[in-house]
Amino acid sequence: MIRPGILTAAALLLFAQLLRAQQAKIQFIHNSADTSIHEVAVWLNGVLWADSVAYHEATAMLPVDASDSSYWEVRNED
Repeated sequence: MIRPGILTAAALLLFAQLLRAQQAKIQFIHNSADTSIHEVAVWLNGVLWADSVAYHEATAMLPVDASDSSYWEVRNED
């Protein structure tokens, strides 16, 4: 569950060049100012995108559809 005002996970989204299939590559890095948030889950358009991302860790560069807008959520897993 999202805890508004408490969850301050900072995300660094890195966009690679667009591929022929209109995809971009994105990487999420858990760098929260609140070190009590040990692990987070990242959701893209209501679907789990990355699970159990620990503090100071990053996901791999993962492809996402670049042709539409996206809704991102970061949820505290603690």
